[in-house]
Amino acid sequence: GDVRPSTRYAGEIDTAAKVGIVEGSDDGNFRPEDPINRAEISKILIEIQEKYQQKYDRDDEDHL
Repeated sequence: GDVRPSTRYAGEIDTAAKVGIVEGSDDGNFRPEDPINRAEISKILIEIQEKYQQKYDRDDEDHL
């Protein structure tokens, strides 16, 4: 809704939404010009860890 092609980091926001790292607010907007708060950045970091940690764990096992 509020992320246009001309929005700064629009591609990154779109990618993060497609892979399920960010969802936007209840109204579907991402508020790309608003500052991010601690709770939001914590949620993003947890989502990244949950999505990609298992892959890195498997990669580490392959190198043992």
